[in-house]
Amino acid sequence: MNRKSNNEVVYIGIGGCGVSILECGIGLLPKGTTCIAIDRDSKTLNQVKHIKHKLPFLKLRITGSHLEYSEQAKEQIQESIDMQRLYLDLLLKQTGRVVVMAGIGGVVGSWATLLLCNQFIEEGKLVDLVLVKPFAFEKERAELVEYVLPSFSDKVRQYIFHNDNLTSSSNLSMKESFDNMNQQIFDALKG
Repeated sequence: MNRKSNNEVVYIGIGGCGVSILECGIGLLPKGTTCIAIDRDSKTLNQVKHIKHKLPFLKLRITGSHLEYSEQAKEQIQESIDMQRLYLDLLLKQTGRVVVMAGIGGVVGSWATLLLCNQFIEEGKLVDLVLVKPFAFEKERAELVEYVLPSFSDKVRQYIFHNDNLTSSSNLSMKESFDNMNQQIFDALKG
């Protein structure tokens, strides 16, 4: 039986941004690395080609601006996590370290990331957290970042990247800028 050792790293992409980062960087990871994509958009999850494990979350039953429905969203995302708990526990059972990647500012990326990181810390796992902040013009997302970011435990090693840095180099196309950021993310995780 091929069991995971306690030092194996599992990579989790949460929300559209986190799943995209993970899928783009999967070729930089050792062959056979366990990767998990988590999102509420099952259509997007079905389009993910290189990640074997996909956990769809419930569609949120809320409307309004991010901060107006923030606590409701948090509760509904916890409900989704609870529904996927057995499968997630099975994938992470023998793992001592988890790398979580997400765009913070979106409802799933913010709350699912926070709730899952707290869960992993309670389980005694080392957690590396890669967060990508929204563009400055994304005001509602930026407000949610300021609301959620202080809630992350200091037990989580954080790597924070900013979408606004993508546009700082006029020589690169947007795709080249995203590819460059993805490379920086995986380089930071190695060091």
